[in-house]
Amino acid sequence: MNRKIVHKIINEITNSYLSNLLTIISNRVNDKKDLNAMLNILINGFKMFKTEHLTFTYLKKINCLFVPSKIAIRSYLTSGRIKKRVKTVLHNSTLSIIFLKDVLKKFLELPNVYSSILSHIEECKNSQLFTFFDSEYWKKVENEKENRIVLPLVLYFDDVEINNPLGSRKCIHKIGIIYSSILGLPYEFSSMLESIFLVQIHNYQDHKVLGNKRIFQHVVNQIINLQENGIIISINNQEYKIFFILPFIIGDNLGLNTILGYSRNFRSNYCCRICYGDISNLKKQSVENISELRTQENYLSHLRNQSFGIQEECIFNSISNFHVIDNVSVDPMHDILEGICRYDLAKILRYFIDEKQFFTLEILNKRILFFDHISSNKNIPPNLSCESIKKGMIILSASEMKFLIENLNFIIGDLIPKNNCTWKLYLILSDILHITSISTITLENIERFNSLTSEYIKLNLKLFKTPLKIKHHHLVHYSRLMKKFGPLNNMSSIRYEAKHKQVKEYSKVITSRKNACYTLSLKHQLQLRSRFVHNF
Repeated sequence: MNRKIVHKIINEITNSYLSNLLTIISNRVNDKKDLNAMLNILINGFKMFKTEHLTFTYLKKINCLFVPSKIAIRSYLTSGRIKKRVKTVLHNSTLSIIFLKDVLKKFLELPNVYSSILSHIEECKNSQLFTFFDSEYWKKVENEKENRIVLPLVLYFDDVEINNPLGSRKCIHKIGIIYSSILGLPYEFSSMLESIFLVQIHNYQDHKVLGNKRIFQHVVNQIINLQENGIIISINNQEYKIFFILPFIIGDNLGLNTILGYSRNFRSNYCCRICYGDISNLKKQSVENISELRTQENYLSHLRNQSFGIQEECIFNSISNFHVIDNVSVDPMHDILEGICRYDLAKILRYFIDEKQFFTLEILNKRILFFDHISSNKNIPPNLSCESIKKGMIILSASEMKFLIENLNFIIGDLIPKNNCTWKLYLILSDILHITSISTITLENIERFNSLTSEYIKLNLKLFKTPLKIKHHHLVHYSRLMKKFGPLNNMSSIRYEAKHKQVKEYSKVITSRKNACYTLSLKHQLQLRSRFVHNF
C-alpha cells in the first residue's frame, strides 16, 4: 500500500466515521467538561498524521524513522522530449544513504537486544564447538580492543534488477545495494530480515561510470566513524559505548571482485581473489597452494603493475584493521548451491539415468514430489527437466537445491548399487554442503573438510574428465578461512538475497523511476519504522 492511500484512509476516517461518532457522543454525554475532553481527543487524534510531512515529522521526533539522505555524485546532459520538443537537460544523479550510526543505536536500545548479543557471544566462547568468536580473527581483535566493547559488523553488496530482467528496460534502472548486519545476534534472530539494515542504494550505471571510490566513499567513512568513535547507547539509564569492526564483506563472486578491485572476467588467467594461481592450474588443483596465496606484499607489487587480476586498489583498505587480502571472504551459497551443485548434480543424474539406467527421470520426479520431509515442504523443487540434465546445469533456487542435495540419499538411495563411485561423489558433496551450512563446527570437521575437498575434486576429474569451474577451486581455500573466521555460513548471501525481495516488491508499487534509489530506500526505512515503533 503506498503512502497516498494511507493518508486517504486517515482523511476518510476523520471526515466520515469521526463526524458520526461526535454526534452520538454529544447527544449522550451530559457533563460538558468530559464531553469537550472526549471531543478534543477524537478531533485531534489524527492531526499529527494529516499530511505526509506531519507524519514524517512525528516519526522522526520519536526517533523511529531515519530518513535516507540524497548525495549528489554526478551531473550530465541528456536529451529528451519535453512538450513535444526535443531538449537537452541537465540531469543530477544521486545515491541514497542511511546513517548507520543512528539505526544501530536505536536497534541496540530495543528491549533485550544488547543483552542478548552479549549473552550469545559469551555462550559461543564457552561452547565446546567452534564459532566466529573462537576464530583466529576474533582472538586477535580481543587482544587489541583494550577493554572496549567491540561488535563485528559485516557489509553485503549486490546489484539488483528492479525492472523486468527480460524486458527492453533491463539495466537502465538497475541498482546497487549495500546492507549491513551484526554478527553477534543469537541464531534465532540473525536470519530475520529485520536484522539486516540498508546502508546505501545507488544506480548501477553511476557505479559503472564513476567507479568504486566515488560510489563507496560515504560507506567507508561511516565504517571508519563507527570503528574509531563508536556509538553511545542508553539501557536502563546506563550508558555504554559500543565500537564496531568490519571482519569481511559479503557478496557473490562478481560483486566482490567488482567492489574489491579484482578482475571481473572469470575466464581470465587470474580471477581468484585469494590466490594468484593460473586458471589452467586452478581447474585441476585439489589442495591449496600456500606459495601462491595473495599477501599484502605481493598485492602492492601486482597493484603497481595492474597484473595477476588486480585492477585497482580496494577503497575499503582505508579502513584501519581491514585489508582486502587479510579480510577475504567466500560465498558458500553461490559457490556450492548455485554453482557446484548445479553442474555436478546434473552430471551425476545423467550418469544414473542415461548411462546406467538405475531409474528414469519420471521416477525421480515422482519421488521428489511425494517425498515426506519431516520439517517442511516449502522448498521441494519442481520437476527436473531432461533438457537441463543434458545441458549439464540444473537451475534451482538455493533453498530448493539444498533440499535436494540433503535428501537425495533418502529419495533414490535404495536404487543405487553399493560402492558406486559416482554415488560416492554425491555423498562427499552432501558432506561438503553440510559443513559449510552449519552455524557451529568442530576443529575436527575443519580438518575433515580439507580431505573431503581434495577427494571430491580428484574423484570429479577422474569420473567426468572435464575441467572444473573456478567455484570448485574456491573450495580449496575454505578450510583455512574456517580457521580464520569460523563457520562459513556467516559469509553466506542467502538471507541477504532474501532481503532483495522487499526491494523488488517496493519497485512494483512505484510507477516512476525518476529517483528510484531514494524512493526505495525511504520505503525500506518506513518498513523498519514499524519495528522501532513497537519496540521489538
